[in-house]
Amino acid sequence: MKGMASLGRIAAVVALIGIIYYFNQNVINNKFEDWFATAPDKHLGKAKKAANNNAISDCLKEIDIAIMEMEDIEVFSDSTSRNLIEKSIEDLELLEAHIENHELNVDELNLVFAKGINSLAYTYLKISEDELRHDHEIKAVHSLKIVIDHLYNSMNFMKKKNIDDEKVLIKHIYSVIDSIQQTDNFDFSALDKLFQEIKDIIAEEERKLEKQRGS
Repeated sequence: MKGMASLGRIAAVVALIGIIYYFNQNVINNKFEDWFATAPDKHLGKAKKAANNNAISDCLKEIDIAIMEMEDIEVFSDSTSRNLIEKSIEDLELLEAHIENHELNVDELNLVFAKGINSLAYTYLKISEDELRHDHEIKAVHSLKIVIDHLYNSMNFMKKKNIDDEKVLIKHIYSVIDSIQQTDNFDFSALDKLFQEIKDIIAEEERKLEKQRGS
């Protein structure tokens, strides 16, 4: 009996270790994903700070790093997201050329940075959709939270009206998260609305950018 009890305790300890290991791995993976997904946002924020301080070489360096990180994310993107990221990278490279020619325009910088981050938000929304279709609800919710992080980060480069639009979008994302967590039959049409809202925001930024560069 004592042997059986000992085996039972050992089995319980092993199971506990397994649970702790699984939990820690998920935490580590999520933290890495958070860092990986939002790294370009942070470097674009540093680039804006450098530009404000007239530290041009530092600004360009931070933009270069953000571009490389966006290219890394692009590897995991679908074709639509890839096109958005590639166009955003082209805008960043054109902005760099303007900065190098001493033609730094703060409005252009803000629009390019916001558009770039919102293209990443769209990418992670697509990733979330794919995870949902494969019944990976926990991963899908985590990806949606990354979308929210991107939207908050893009607000650092926006004016009030656009910030209000993104806040509405964030509310809609939280509603989708609640829906995922509370029902087994998720309505994917709710995601279609989010895709359109993000695309509308990006399109508006593109129009403003073209107008800015045409003036």
